Amino acid sequence: MAETKTKKQSEAEHKAAVKKYNEEKVPVFIRKPEGEPEDSITVTLNGRNYQILYDETVMVPRKIARIVEEMQRNDAKARRKMSEREGMKPLS
Repeated sequence: MAETKTKKQSEAEHKAAVKKYNEEKVPVFIRKPEGEPEDSITVTLNGRNYQILYDETVMVPRKIARIVEEMQRNDAKARRKMSEREGMKPLS
């Protein structure tokens, strides 16, 4: 019984540590896309909105920074693919 309680306590401590890590504030910078009329972007996670200004370093929870990093990687990948396709000859 004591072993089970210790395991449950350990799991609860781990969950608390992960939550604290994900809530920790970290800096994030998002460059404003060319032609973008807005001054900020909204990132939504679990029904909560975070409005992040373009071209400014702002502090956000780590979980939001990870979403922004993934968004930036996906945008870069899409731009590379588009530029590769622009260089390809059309099929006849």
